[in-house]
Amino acid sequence: MGVDSYDELSLRIDRIGDGRYRILARTDDGRSASSAYVPPLSYDELDAYVNAVGLAKRRSAGMDQGAILKELGGRLFASVATDEVGRIVTSAQAAASGQDRGLRISLHLSGAPELMRFPWELMYQQPKFFSQSERTPVVRSLDIGTASRPEPIQLPMRILGIISNPTGYPELDSAKERRKLEKALKPLTQAGVVDISWLRTPTLGGLGKRISEPDDIHVIHYIGHGAYDESTEAGTLVLETEQGRARDVSGEQLGEMLQDERSLRLVVLNSCEGARTSYVDPFSGVATALLHIDVPAVIAMQFEISDVAAVAFSESLYTSLANGRSIAAAVAPARRAIIGAERRTEFATPVLYLRNGEARLFDIIPSAAVPRDSAVTREESAERSASPAQEVPRTSRPGAQADLISSPVAEQPATNALKVWSGSVEYFKYSSAKSLTRVTLRLDQDHQIELRADWGVDDLVVDGRRISGVKGITEFSLVDGDTRRTCRMQLKYMPGSTGGLRRITTLSVDDSELTLDQHPTVDPRTVDVATSDTDGAIQHADAHANERALPEQWRGDVAYIQTSTTAGVAIVKFALLDEHQLVCESGIFTNKLTIDGATIPPKLMNTVSFSLTDDGETVPCTVRIRFGGDWPSGVPRVDLLSAAGRPVLLAHGEVFHS
Repeated sequence: MGVDSYDELSLRIDRIGDGRYRILARTDDGRSASSAYVPPLSYDELDAYVNAVGLAKRRSAGMDQGAILKELGGRLFASVATDEVGRIVTSAQAAASGQDRGLRISLHLSGAPELMRFPWELMYQQPKFFSQSERTPVVRSLDIGTASRPEPIQLPMRILGIISNPTGYPELDSAKERRKLEKALKPLTQAGVVDISWLRTPTLGGLGKRISEPDDIHVIHYIGHGAYDESTEAGTLVLETEQGRARDVSGEQLGEMLQDERSLRLVVLNSCEGARTSYVDPFSGVATALLHIDVPAVIAMQFEISDVAAVAFSESLYTSLANGRSIAAAVAPARRAIIGAERRTEFATPVLYLRNGEARLFDIIPSAAVPRDSAVTREESAERSASPAQEVPRTSRPGAQADLISSPVAEQPATNALKVWSGSVEYFKYSSAKSLTRVTLRLDQDHQIELRADWGVDDLVVDGRRISGVKGITEFSLVDGDTRRTCRMQLKYMPGSTGGLRRITTLSVDDSELTLDQHPTVDPRTVDVATSDTDGAIQHADAHANERALPEQWRGDVAYIQTSTTAGVAIVKFALLDEHQLVCESGIFTNKLTIDGATIPPKLMNTVSFSLTDDGETVPCTVRIRFGGDWPSGVPRVDLLSAAGRPVLLAHGEVFHS
């Protein structure tokens, strides 16, 4: 049987000097103790643990990951349960157990924010991890007063989903991410207890417009990228500009936009597979900023989370909340749902941030409670699905209009609109090694897509913005009026072609295949060919264009070496006007960047800015590093290198093992 009444054990850690800390333990009945605090491990040791088990898709063969988690969790708990503080912890556990109450373990780290990097949700005392149990939830609290009273709501609980997929970051499958969350919530949406809608335009302005609407939003569920700003040493949320480029949004900026949405009780920040690029948790600063503007609770993923784990966690979490459980009690079974989905190493990925005080977010009207028998719920849902659909107002106040895409239950088929979509393809052959394939799409608006081949290197340009990663089947997104659409294009080399000219065999938009008007190949020497550059400017090729080259591209090669199971090196050799070498080293004792033999001051993070000297001039550069995914453990992957604002096209070699 679950528990929803808690005693509180407050553990406050403050920095009292250079590298010195003090911990204070306090209970509800006024007992307290303090002592010196020593962090249980160095950041390099933490990185080694993260390399072994931390990120969702990185699995180190031959390691007992359960044992590693227990070892790390045991060290974290032992570091706070020493001397007099340890006796307070033990007595608080006994007192709560004796009264059949839970013990909420609240960590207060505002006085030592650098310690937020540790995965405290792994704290372990034989035989259990504290955060897995509803009786001992682990939360991170701020000293900013109490939260407001629980919000009385009549179901459905309204969730606003945001998917951000800007250019310049590893591309997410927006349609797939949307389907994942909708699938997880399907039993709840069909039962009428949860309603999910989607922000049509994932920009800061689009969010502000949506928030200004008069209906209530209870939860915001963000899926996308986090970034780390070295200049401010703070994490940011990545939204989009109107042109689809990345817009870093600080927690303070996000808080300014959300501060008047008094119905907002929870924000979930989900970094899905492929979205995280560093060990550093960029969401922690965003989460704390949101608490400062009176959002009672934030859940943020401190590591990349797999699709399976994210679905299991979301379904369990929102079911518990719709049943009126407190957020502290709801997170523990959601963690166990991750374990039940065979993703044991990810149960500690979600971090619950709370303001001091009440952890119950909603007062649910009893008549609208969620049926606890999931089988009954699904049967009732099936009956509803078999009945004629009825339109249900999406807003809680009359006349409210929202800039959003409705949930599948309320969505009307778009097939009639799709029937008028069309496209045409033109092919231009400049030489045996240079070619251009141009697609004109006629959707709600007209769009231009260009695939440029230049000596075996393909560039895809969509409405003036360059997209990397062209493959036989290439997916990308574009903004069509107020709607972001997902496109899927299948390519093949044209018969008899030796220069890379590709034919587009199929093109689908939002899962609907378009009929393409295929034009024959054209010789640019005989016609006037207009091609758009990445800024949208138009250049013309005249009758002398047979030697015309596509835009010049800086190039480089990357070699990767895995030096151990937790360490690796990436060596980038690239040429601007001069030749240069960038070395990225990662490991337990080494974590740095060097350019042309000189060490770059910042520690190796996901995005690092630096300068180099090229032909006597100082050139600003940026490199983006990521770890994990299907990439070998410990080896830094170079996702992006740019110089003077221009990308360097990188050829990636295989990973060698030393």
